[in-house]
Amino acid sequence: MKELADRVNRDADAIPCPCGGYADQVEPTKEESLKYGCKNYFDCCSRAFVCRICKERLVGKADAPEAG
Repeated sequence: MKELADRVNRDADAIPCPCGGYADQVEPTKEESLKYGCKNYFDCCSRAFVCRICKERLVGKADAPEAG
């Protein structure tokens, strides 16, 4: 698992992976939601992605809804 350094666009279905591939959005685990979520809604701001090539799991936070 790798923590994302930057916040992710709320509408992103996939993001670039450091390996050069793309990571598709997946459901965050309960632990990821607790660590990266906004605490207002369980899965509102936590994001998780898995790379199609290297299978690395990338986790982090989405942009705030107010930023959109």
